[in-house]
Formats: sequence, structure tokens, C-alpha cells
Amino acid sequence: MIDVLKHRVVAHGDRLKMLSIKRLQDLKNEVERFKKNEELNGFQQWIVSQMYQFEAPPAEFAIKSILIVAVRIRLCQNNVCMAGPKPTISQA
Repeated sequence: MIDVLKHRVVAHGDRLKMLSIKRLQDLKNEVERFKKNEELNGFQQWIVSQMYQFEAPPAEFAIKSILIVAVRIRLCQNNVCMAGPKPTISQA
């Protein structure tokens, strides 16, 4: 099952890593250090404060591993064309 997930993630252009559940607290600590040591703008601050969850979900079995998937998200891309007196703007 993990190999199928890895294949699909890579085919989509993303990245996947399986970690021991014991590393969850390490990840949380690393993000907290990053928040304290870096000068982040409002959007970056929102990302590190709101987007990550470091609690394992409730389960009826012992969770041994977690999957971390880095997904590419294109937020916005605008093209501006200055050919003529009035620029045109289009989204790609």
C-alpha cells in the first residue's frame, strides 16, 4: 500500500516521507524553533501557525508511522502585457 501511495505522490510531482510517530514531537519542536528564529511575514506566520497539526488522530489501533506529503500549490500567477496604451492582465 505504501508503495502505491509513493508512486502516486511522485507521479503528481510531490514528495512523501514515512516517519515514526515518535518523530511527531520533533517536527513540532523544529517548526516552533523556526517560528522563533526567522523573520516571517504575516502569510508565512499563518502557514507555520495554522496549517500544521502535530497531534495524531484518534484510532482504534496503535499508530506506528505517519506520512508527510509535500504538495505543490500554485497560489497565483499573473501575466501582464504592456503592448499598447492599456496593459492586459491574465491568469495562467
